[in-house]
Amino acid sequence: MAYKNIIHNIENISDKQTSDLELAEKLSDIINLLKPNHVNKVTLRFDGKKFHPLDGFLNTFLANDINTAIKDDVENHKSFILKTIQDLFKDYDLGNKSSNSLENFKITIRAILNYYCDDNYPLYSDNDDFKVYLNKINESVEKELSKS
Repeated sequence: MAYKNIIHNIENISDKQTSDLELAEKLSDIINLLKPNHVNKVTLRFDGKKFHPLDGFLNTFLANDINTAIKDDVENHKSFILKTIQDLFKDYDLGNKSSNSLENFKITIRAILNYYCDDNYPLYSDNDDFKVYLNKINESVEKELSKS
């Protein structure tokens, strides 16, 4: 099967690799729907075990998210999400506080939050604890963004 967002050169794909590729394709499609018009669509490379960023909107985040997701460990995934959000705030706080950097920061952080919303993110859709966790992060982020 050909994937529009993922490059690989694996000849004999296992069931696990097929499952990982299909998940990665779905998640890539979500990011591509959330990207600003002027930004390239995401492209990833799959080496058979891990996904690697190549190009496009939030490609490093997406590769890391997929690599976390395929481990199927919800607590680890929650930690990844929190660390990602914290790192974005830290990078913004340490950077140039221009109106452009603030707008880019808001676009990035809101895209990540929208990426995980119930309507988009296919993993843990039946996990109420995960949904509550995401809602708390979303509320905290929006509270912080309203201060800027």
